Amino acid sequence: MSRTKIARPHISLGLLLSLPFLAACSDGEEVAQIEGQLDSFAGLPSDYSYPDELHMGAASEPYASPYDDQAVEDPSEPVRDRNYIDILLRSARNVVAMDQASEAIGTYEELLARDPEHLEAREEYAGLLIQEGRLVDAAAQFRILIEAQPSDARHRRALAGVLVQTREFDEASEQLRRVLMEDPEDVETAATLARLYTWTKDFHKAEDVYRKHLQSLDPRKESDQVLLAPVLLDLHRPEDALGTLERLNRKTPEDLRWAIYLARCYTQLGEHEKASKTLDQMAEVRTATIEERLELASYLSLVGSYKNAMKLYDQVLDVAPANKAAKIGSARIQLQAFLPSAAKRTLNSLEGDMGSDRQYQLTLGSYHVLIGDYAAAEG
Repeated sequence: MSRTKIARPHISLGLLLSLPFLAACSDGEEVAQIEGQLDSFAGLPSDYSYPDELHMGAASEPYASPYDDQAVEDPSEPVRDRNYIDILLRSARNVVAMDQASEAIGTYEELLARDPEHLEAREEYAGLLIQEGRLVDAAAQFRILIEAQPSDARHRRALAGVLVQTREFDEASEQLRRVLMEDPEDVETAATLARLYTWTKDFHKAEDVYRKHLQSLDPRKESDQVLLAPVLLDLHRPEDALGTLERLNRKTPEDLRWAIYLARCYTQLGEHEKASKTLDQMAEVRTATIEERLELASYLSLVGSYKNAMKLYDQVLDVAPANKAAKIGSARIQLQAFLPSAAKRTLNSLEGDMGSDRQYQLTLGSYHVLIGDYAAAEG
């Protein structure tokens, strides 16, 4: 039987690679930094397979749901129209396959209104809500799933992923802690939890998770070190991560994740020239990694490595000349270098109405302060 892919949300290594710089943010800029970096986090989708025969018009071979053995119907309740529910589920999946998420959401909602206990449909519905940016609604669905299946770690990890995006870090940590209590050998969840503690500045708890669950990872096993290196950076132990990151960067130079982490590692070690050479290597890899470059540039700006941050903004503008975040970031660095005229030219080059853009207004206000126009800065 052939199978087709459908997105299912869960926390995986993608989380460890998507938010590498939160721990370095200063208190004054942390919220803006988080807002800028969490956009790419949504969904953390994994591949879920379902039979092609479920498509409308295909052969009606029975579908063996992993939830079938749990669906014990209460005889006191009205009998559900199983045929119609099955049609709705097939229809929703067909619409998802055609990349029409909003229409599919409506179909899932009709299905769940008729059968609230259809856990498989609810899980797929929650994943679509994440893709559409409806994070609060998605969190509500995962809470229902957790109540129905409290021992299913997938739902807790998925809920934690949503809560990270909505900056509800305490509840996200609690969900991951519950997963780890059930399975202390789940090193991926342990690594995620340790990193999350560092983002909330709770380094004592992060170190505790590291000692209990991660310290014994095999230094000769690449998969273990891939998990561990970002944790070590967040724990401000770059010397322990350096060897692994250099080896991974040499092995797969086309994978910019490792160059990004390595540049950050060199910066933490004060090796700014080595960080600069790593950024030059990144310039030769012209892949669609704009967000990752912007995140690293923002981190470098926060720690005062302005020259290297400007390199990254230039890389972004080479492939996306109208990129708003890169232009605003460049203008901020120009203001730090006391180059108000250059900063104003950069801001003036932004296209469209920027009046409601908070980051633009903050940068423009800094420009007015620098030139002594305090009345305009207050406006």
